[in-house]
Amino acid sequence: MDDRSQIIETTTRMAVLADRGEWDALASIFTDEVHVDYTSLSGGDPGTVRASDLISQWKGTLGQLAATQHLVSDHLVTVDAGAATATATFQATHVPHAPRTGRWVLGGDYRWELIREVGEWRISSVTMSFRWETGDRSILDPRSADAPAVAVRFLERLGAMDIEGAMACFAEEGRQELPFAPEGFPTTLEGIGALRRQYGGLPDAYRSMEFPVEAVRPLADPEWVLLEYQGKITLASGGRYDNRYAGLFHVVNGKIRLFREYFDPIVLARAFAAPDALAATFNVEQSTD
Repeated sequence: MDDRSQIIETTTRMAVLADRGEWDALASIFTDEVHVDYTSLSGGDPGTVRASDLISQWKGTLGQLAATQHLVSDHLVTVDAGAATATATFQATHVPHAPRTGRWVLGGDYRWELIREVGEWRISSVTMSFRWETGDRSILDPRSADAPAVAVRFLERLGAMDIEGAMACFAEEGRQELPFAPEGFPTTLEGIGALRRQYGGLPDAYRSMEFPVEAVRPLADPEWVLLEYQGKITLASGGRYDNRYAGLFHVVNGKIRLFREYFDPIVLARAFAAPDALAATFNVEQSTD
């Protein structure tokens, strides 16, 4: 393989190995220290880092995603004895894990400096020039995975009647607000103790519960997420209580600090008025320590 082909192979491997998560193999294409310049995307200053540190950084950022795909093309290569320069255009797609939706796609150019070491071309410098983007860049923020995942896990555990699993999603100081709660029903549950009293009676009151999520809507602050979901509940008496919900969650360090739940109050009022009413089978106001 001639020099030009080897250089194109090496620079392409940078993208392919990162997409595949083959982090150990990435070390083979870099010199021990690498000059890195991603300032057009993230600001800051260019710098020289150990290749192992660069790879660890990429692993921490890209490894949290469900998938990435870097398409690299239009290589131009200049070789001067034992050194070379290469450029290429790229398009990179980033896909988050469910339940987070959306994509972040960016495009631009790479410029690499390479040197020949023991007969192999290795990257000694990489500069990324950012040109355009579409989608949601916040999916790269580690906190952005927290809020959707924790909120959905709470609903899944609740639907499975795993009350302790659901409570484990809350911080000790966790709070639930129910702005549309009818008379006789709490509008605020303050702290894990109140939450346990609220939810602890559900397995006796309900024969089954299901909370299918219809939409996950991340907000500008990645600690916040809005979920739209249904409640499909069979009461212990055999009656039904089905409603539609919107839940606003504030998640900090993997725990729910605030859960503000909205539902159709007319549907809930009808359920309370029915012979097999929720109030007759479960009422948090009757709970005691």
